[in-house]
Amino acid sequence: MPLFIFVAVALVSFIIPGQATAQPRTSYVTIPNLAKPSELDFEGADCKRTDDVMTCEFHQVLLIPMKTDPSVCEIYTNRYESTFTKQNTRRWVSNEGPQGVCGVVTVTTLEQDESDPTSGLLWTMNTQKIVTNKSADTVCKQLDERPETLTWRDSRRPLPCKFVTPAAIR
Repeated sequence: MPLFIFVAVALVSFIIPGQATAQPRTSYVTIPNLAKPSELDFEGADCKRTDDVMTCEFHQVLLIPMKTDPSVCEIYTNRYESTFTKQNTRRWVSNEGPQGVCGVVTVTTLEQDESDPTSGLLWTMNTQKIVTNKSADTVCKQLDERPETLTWRDSRRPLPCKFVTPAAIR
């Protein structure tokens, strides 16, 4: 087959709908301000979204008053990654585990606020750890399974301390 016919056939098969494989659409999502109500626990995330999967790198900052001097808060930072699957246009779910001897499954839900149709910056994150093997160890029976919520609402906090010192900054 002459080269120009081969190239023409290749181009036509690429252009004809249904013949070419669709490329996944990639976009980026920023979740800038999540806070745990009444605590000094703040998080934000940079996420890469491809169709129905979103991988987020979270950055966490915690301020904890020192037991020996409550006028000083220690600052801790942490980074972690989670992958979410799209449930609907505003809701994404991550299901990780089971992990460890207790078989802990962590279910995290990210939900974009309905009152924010344009900016996409207002989110709420709910996380729950579920122990699937409570009989494995006495520690497994004592693990806290209460849901934890971080939200963009009321993220401004008064500081219980006058000074800040580094503790564990990553």
